Amino acid sequence: MPLISDFVAARHPAAHGRRALASSLPQDKGARVCLTLRVPGLDTQAVRRAVHRALGDRIDVYTLAVDTRRAVTTLQLRVRRGALAALMDAVMAGLPEAEFGAIARAPDAVDLQVLH
Repeated sequence: MPLISDFVAARHPAAHGRRALASSLPQDKGARVCLTLRVPGLDTQAVRRAVHRALGDRIDVYTLAVDTRRAVTTLQLRVRRGALAALMDAVMAGLPEAEFGAIARAPDAVDLQVLH
């Protein structure tokens, strides 16, 4: 099975001698982005287990929301931009029923301090 990173690289404008358009995503490979992922079903515990089984420690943080009307669980996965292609490969291998959504710049992290 071809990897998403190979697919992306082959279709990138630079691969065809065209100049790449400016992207709204951060160019820093260490910068964080959010990937939207939709998984059919309402069993959030099963989705959470499948995500952790497929992705392990590849993700920093994620949020999970349920759309009961459409019977879909939506996740926002926060990951380093440089690890995005590998994460997408892992999603396709571990959650083949998942659907990719938008990729956007991750909001700046807020440092939380525990007050004693």
